[in-house]
Amino acid sequence: MKININNLYDTNKEIIKNDVSDIDEVLEYEQILLSISKTITNYRAKNNLTQKELAEKLDVNQVMISKLEKGNYNPTIKILYTMSRKLTKTSDLFIEDPFKYKGK
Repeated sequence: MKININNLYDTNKEIIKNDVSDIDEVLEYEQILLSISKTITNYRAKNNLTQKELAEKLDVNQVMISKLEKGNYNPTIKILYTMSRKLTKTSDLFIEDPFKYKGK
């Protein structure tokens, strides 16, 4: 996929105009949303669930699941934690163990 620097958006949906310093931040943010999206989609596929069935299991709206899978929803840490606990009985479906961080 080719990225046009002139068309990148930051988290507030403001166009970044040739400001290369913000590009890494924007890409990192998008990578986080993609990771959440992949996790939800993979969980649903492995467990043979429809979006509606997963939504019912999580006590959320099916539209939210759709937006999560498309990367169009920015959930809070609390929402991710709650979803992870309901699906896996642990908190690590979306959130890695902070003690595993090794730094750059």
